[in-house]
Amino acid sequence: MKLEKVLADPHQIIDLKDKKNRLELISHQDSERNFCVEITSNRKIILKTSIHHLESNTYVGLLRIDFKGTHRNPSGIKDTLPDYLKPYAGKWFEPNERSSKGALVRSIWNAGAMVPSVLLKHPWAGSLAVRYEDLIVSTLVNDWKTAIVDDGPMIKFANQIGGKIFVTPALLMVNREDCSVRFAVSWISRMLTWSRIYESTFWITMVHSMCSGMLVAVWCLLFLIALLSMNWGLLVALVVSGFCAAALMTTGYCIVRSAVDVSLRRRDLPGLQIENKLGIRDLLSVGFMMGPVQLIYLTACVKAQRAKSVTWRGIDYRIEDGQVEMEEYVRFEAPATANVDRSI
Repeated sequence: MKLEKVLADPHQIIDLKDKKNRLELISHQDSERNFCVEITSNRKIILKTSIHHLESNTYVGLLRIDFKGTHRNPSGIKDTLPDYLKPYAGKWFEPNERSSKGALVRSIWNAGAMVPSVLLKHPWAGSLAVRYEDLIVSTLVNDWKTAIVDDGPMIKFANQIGGKIFVTPALLMVNREDCSVRFAVSWISRMLTWSRIYESTFWITMVHSMCSGMLVAVWCLLFLIALLSMNWGLLVALVVSGFCAAALMTTGYCIVRSAVDVSLRRRDLPGLQIENKLGIRDLLSVGFMMGPVQLIYLTACVKAQRAKSVTWRGIDYRIEDGQVEMEEYVRFEAPATANVDRSI
């Protein structure tokens, strides 16, 4: 409605720390209707707003971090750019940054998780497009009402319309976001929780994590016993076996990494960095982390199996017998006595 509107409370304060701010509006041209507008805020919006209102003669060095990995820092260096930011010009943020143990843990686990996901055809999707005629003959809309992630019900949806899941290497993307070890463990556990809820093959993942995790735990126990008892023969055998196992898993990691690199370059996208190859130091870091990653993998699997609730994107979910139910989620409804126009 093209009516002139003003704030019902001219002195209302908008607090950008709140995720949502609701403003009541009135129009002197129509006293029978009430109007409202909701302002959504987050840290990114606050940062943009703050930068926009900086004085023109203020020089502030900003480091752009793109969590989707589709852009990189500008390559041009201005005279006003602080010296400590100049090394980051034109740089992509990679999971193999030597200072980022968390991103390395996530990268190693994800490389292993990609293989069964491809073989078992588990759908992963950041974006979805569904034909309307397929949507109305399926239960996808109802399934989405309680789904934690959009791609979770897609296997069921494909079966309902007589479709199949295909893996398309051309859609592979690289997560260039840095993270801590704590975040990586939480992220792996969350991915495995989705697998437990939506994939019937989760029991395979559970068995695999138990086998690999227990092997590492037994190796560590035997190594400690051999070291304390000064059993040098056993100690040498354990070192050699551990080195061979780490080298084998590192080789598998490099094969997956090379396949992703080829997929990126075929689409004229920046490949995986560090001069397109992992150096000796990088390979040693990857090999050394193989054992701890297996233990993290087992821990995350147990957490996913025991999870009774999960919070995702600000919504709490309760998990019971493989079923998901939202907790305390109330969809916004207009007041019964007010006609709300959201077109402004």
